[in-house]
Amino acid sequence: MKIVIFGSYGMLDIGDDAMLYCDVNYILNTIGIPLTEIRIITRNVKATVKYLQDLGVTESTCILESSEMMEDALDWCDKILITGGGTINTRGVVASLGRIYDFVMRCKRHNKKVFLSGQTIGPLGINEDQNNLARDLIDYCSIVTVRDFKRSLEYIKLIGADTKHVYQTVDDAWGLEGSGGITSYKINSMLDGGAVGFNANNYALTATKAYVDIAVQVCDTIIKKYDKNVIFIHQGLSLPYLDINVSKQIYERSKYKDRMLCEDFGSIGCREFKEIISRLDGLLASRYHSLIFAASSGVPYVGICADFYSWIKQIGFSEEIGMEDCIVKVEDVNVDNILSKVDLNRDFSNKLGLLDTHKNESMRLFAEFLNE
Repeated sequence: MKIVIFGSYGMLDIGDDAMLYCDVNYILNTIGIPLTEIRIITRNVKATVKYLQDLGVTESTCILESSEMMEDALDWCDKILITGGGTINTRGVVASLGRIYDFVMRCKRHNKKVFLSGQTIGPLGINEDQNNLARDLIDYCSIVTVRDFKRSLEYIKLIGADTKHVYQTVDDAWGLEGSGGITSYKINSMLDGGAVGFNANNYALTATKAYVDIAVQVCDTIIKKYDKNVIFIHQGLSLPYLDINVSKQIYERSKYKDRMLCEDFGSIGCREFKEIISRLDGLLASRYHSLIFAASSGVPYVGICADFYSWIKQIGFSEEIGMEDCIVKVEDVNVDNILSKVDLNRDFSNKLGLLDTHKNESMRLFAEFLNE
């Protein structure tokens, strides 16, 4: 069985690449398909190899998305997996949605069946062109799995797409295991002294007026009130979404730089990223996968939304573990609202069972899809 994998990765976003890592790991080690039967279409070959190298992935496994080899890969393969983030989002008008639609229609021309995994879909229902694109590609896919439990399915129904082949699961990277160790001495030292993570990014910076002022006050209060170090968590590692650029603005204006760490995460893989988050005393984050890694590790968190799409992602899994009150909508982002939701002693571990039972469910469905 020859498989082509396509999706939202190759952009040095540790979260989307973690989804790809978990899916490839499952395909190799549970389904038992060898790397010689897999081709990964990516926007950055070196970046994809970097995150998957401990699975044995090399440049020979990868195909650059813009190359003509895509057509050869679709001729070569038996079935298609699309994974790696909210590929049917409408945040950028048609940027992501249009890209996935074009690829699915290419698969249709090649008469290849498609499995669409781990999606957050929407918002839809306003722009008819977006509705049509989403409906056509969803209806063509053999199976679609969504990771937010409610809202994606509601949007699919709203635009009149077929829901019989849509399944509610959890994020593909929910079950990612930590690395068991952290290479950075500075990060280890900060964690050993007790630390709260703070993830800032350009989405949040653009969405909220005075975001840096708010973040400085929040971080300084956490250091003073809870006597915790602050580690800036960098999930997005490429321009224009380089998280560290926003973190540096916050760091430079803090009164407590000696209690903060703003370190480049460029050499950190997705499993080590998960390991760092799992050892935090708490996390405040705008990026979805940083929150997923905190939640799946039982680490108390506060989600700071940058737009409605990020709220769909964050609220979906949080409702299932009783943490929906820890998500701050973009219109409510201010110092008092964020700090009121910080509870470093909050224990929700007894509610993780439901989501844990869905771990790898999307890939189990994918295995059935391969056997059809």
